[in-house]
Amino acid sequence: MEWHHLQKQEYQIKFRILETFKEFQLSITFLTILPFGRIKEPLPSMENACWAFPLCGAFIGSLTYCVLVLTSITNLSITLSAILTIVTGIIITGGLHEDGLADSADGILGGNNINSRLKIMKDSRIGTFGLLTVLFFILIRIDLLTYYPISFYGFMGFIAISAISRLGMVSILFFLEPAKLSGLGNSSNVSNTFMYGLTCFLTLPFFVPMFKVGIFMIMIFIIALIIIIIFAKRKINGHTGDLCGATQQITETLCSFIFVINL
Repeated sequence: MEWHHLQKQEYQIKFRILETFKEFQLSITFLTILPFGRIKEPLPSMENACWAFPLCGAFIGSLTYCVLVLTSITNLSITLSAILTIVTGIIITGGLHEDGLADSADGILGGNNINSRLKIMKDSRIGTFGLLTVLFFILIRIDLLTYYPISFYGFMGFIAISAISRLGMVSILFFLEPAKLSGLGNSSNVSNTFMYGLTCFLTLPFFVPMFKVGIFMIMIFIIALIIIIIFAKRKINGHTGDLCGATQQITETLCSFIFVINL
């Protein structure tokens, strides 16, 4: 009887390890275009995989920061180094977040009511508001990167911002109901309080090396998140996949600004 009990425990541990890896795989596959192996059936739900979003964000941040370091030690100008770093991040993510920002700007700024805004956001074509908004944020991020230090502190700041901006995506899915009955936002809803709490907990360690500035960045992140949630509730009555991408871009840019001005 004891032997069977031990076998059952061993099976449960192996199963949990396998499920954890599959959840991380799903997060990487969703947030990037990087090949990370085939996910075995049955696929985990996005709700169960959301804990890995900050870790994936830190991974993405690590790769893009390497480009900043490598280009900085060459004879390239600081601005060109920053541009190549931003472009690398866009390539790694497949422009997922920028696309969400563009669609959100087109819909929220261009629509007259909730239905028209959601219809515009669903349109794959980019409009004037979307194009100008994405260009505005990219230019700001390029300028901020020209001030980033090439050091361990700079590296930790970079990946912490990348991690917490992905927490922003999960927060939108947790605090808002889906604005549509179909689409990615509806199928990726997060309602499990424990999973959301775990996602928040896994984000915090990245801010330990820059404790004082980190607290300030977290406060700005929370304020920005509250504003986005209230605004989204009024404009589209919920969340969409595009809004998650927009939230990532907005929170990343704001936290980068706070980090740079406190150097």
